[in-house]
Amino acid sequence: MTIEIRKAGPEDAIALSGLCAEHAAFEKGAFNPKDHAERLAALLGNEENQLTIFIAIADGKILGFVSVTKDISTWAAKPFLQMDCLYVVEAARGTGIGKSLFEAAKALAIEMGVSEVQWQTPDWNTSAIQFYNGLGATNSDKKRFTMCL
Repeated sequence: MTIEIRKAGPEDAIALSGLCAEHAAFEKGAFNPKDHAERLAALLGNEENQLTIFIAIADGKILGFVSVTKDISTWAAKPFLQMDCLYVVEAARGTGIGKSLFEAAKALAIEMGVSEVQWQTPDWNTSAIQFYNGLGATNSDKKRFTMCL
């Protein structure tokens, strides 16, 4: 299987929206599909929002994605790349797609001049934790909070 990794554009929003729904279901999270693809397309079509999504494609189908934004750490007093999502469809896990997507995110961080990538994963997702540990990442015990407005 030949995998292509490339930046996503607005034309990928419908397929990505489906993967976002899959990812949310996998993590037992809420997902509102109403206008999601349209909102995602608008974000992907706007260079000012700092969102970058890399997709992994094989045989014309998107098998995974990683989404990142640039953020700032006040503790470190420097910018970093925030990895919001890294998701690979179940049938394609273990094929190297996740590592390739992560490498694309790392390359973007270096291109942007930032020296750190940060992300979180649920504490029950032991396969993701093993994957990230295998990449050489470290972790800290924190809880992520969300407040809808």
